[in-house]
Amino acid sequence: MEGNSKGIVSILEKQGRSGAAAPSGEIDGENEYTAYANGRVGTRPQLSIIFRKADESAKAFAYSHLYSVETSDPAAGFVVEFSQTRVTIKGRNLEALLRFICQHRVLEVTEAERSRVFEVAAEQPVVEKIEFRPLTGN
Repeated sequence: MEGNSKGIVSILEKQGRSGAAAPSGEIDGENEYTAYANGRVGTRPQLSIIFRKADESAKAFAYSHLYSVETSDPAAGFVVEFSQTRVTIKGRNLEALLRFICQHRVLEVTEAERSRVFEVAAEQPVVEKIEFRPLTGN
């Protein structure tokens, strides 16, 4: 089993990643913020996506209910429409997150606590706000 885990680590290192990011938890003794987690390794898409707010509340949606994604500025945010809910994501450096959501590759999107927004390096993605709105009149 250990030989297999080394193989996965080497694949991730070749791709420039060190593994699936944990949205919260202890890393080197610090609780580091990560805007999103990719989850599965390989070419298989995720089955669902979880949106976790800074207050620890969360909503999960099946990717099979993803209807559309739209944006005028991918770096600053975008709107994801599911069958009955519109999710607005605002932040900075969100181009990769947008692309991964369109490819069904994101397991979890995490809103940063207000105090963390300014601690994250300028070049790192930060989700500053996640808003949910029910779709009406379909």
